[in-house]
Amino acid sequence: MPGSIRHDGGCMRKFVHDFLKWVPVAVGGGAVAVAGVWDKAKDWIAAQAVWAWSEMSDPWIATFVVVAVLFYIAAIIWTGREEVSTAAPEPAASHLGIAEIIWDAKQESVRSHTGDDSQRKRDLIDGLRRDVVRNARNGDKRKHIRTYLNGHTDFHAAKKYLSAQFLEELDGSALTFWALQEPSDLNELEELFLGELDRLETEWGLAPKPIPEAPNIPLTVNSLGAYVRGFPRVRKLTRQIAESMERIVDDDPEGHASESDVEMAQALGITTILQLDEAIRREEVLILRIGPYFATKTMFRDYSVMCLFYVLGGRMGGAAYYDTVKGLQLTSTGVGFCKDLERIYGLITAY
Repeated sequence: MPGSIRHDGGCMRKFVHDFLKWVPVAVGGGAVAVAGVWDKAKDWIAAQAVWAWSEMSDPWIATFVVVAVLFYIAAIIWTGREEVSTAAPEPAASHLGIAEIIWDAKQESVRSHTGDDSQRKRDLIDGLRRDVVRNARNGDKRKHIRTYLNGHTDFHAAKKYLSAQFLEELDGSALTFWALQEPSDLNELEELFLGELDRLETEWGLAPKPIPEAPNIPLTVNSLGAYVRGFPRVRKLTRQIAESMERIVDDDPEGHASESDVEMAQALGITTILQLDEAIRREEVLILRIGPYFATKTMFRDYSVMCLFYVLGGRMGGAAYYDTVKGLQLTSTGVGFCKDLERIYGLITAY
């Protein structure tokens, strides 16, 4: 399971990187310091510099120096490359509330409607729903919904379809004290607007089809792969995490599942597809919150399944989780990672 494998070589590589990066500065600074207080040293350093420059006229020596410098630069770049760490950095935005689920679940609707008018209305609703929720989670740059909507072209296109009651609420809303709620939480007026979009979606015959229930069959590599491919919930959560971190999802149409995923699930008491689906639905908010802590540049579409394992493991506590997974054959999980997981779980459940 990615993230559980300890990368013990990371510290040594960082040490070598820092050494290579700073040794020229240290040597040069030392030479200048010595030359500044000892005249004989200054003369010796100058003589050696002149000798070294004269030797560069030899093509073999010049070639050797160029190769050495290129090798040195390559070593700095290689030792400084990014490495996936178990002690993941704090995410830029740890407050990933339920707001994202509201609009993104709508994106899973089957768009079987034909005709330009239906598609135009579909795009109008999806765009407004997405943008309002994104504004709500925009931190210090978040705008009051009245200000935001009045500057949104699609809002003016949809305004004639909105109820008089909502428009009255919107026009009469105060512009003060609106930003005091928790980040990513929708305030009452934003909830009302999303309700208006839901109403239009139903009236226009664009309401999404319900997500099918997962079957109560044994959890295997094949059934897990079919679940990831055929049910949108896992892909939805993975995509939300990726978007919040500006990462890429490797959306392999064949799905992604491994024996290690099945082994981990069974160790945590999940033995059927139905149990997995119910656990994911139950832990959606915490999956969204823990996901950024372990996100890599490219994520597989089943990443949210692993995030479920992280949530369940963090809830167990470091010691208990380690006792549960230490005997697994396909996953290497260290004590340090389990302690980190317990700490991160405390952070994501503190609000």
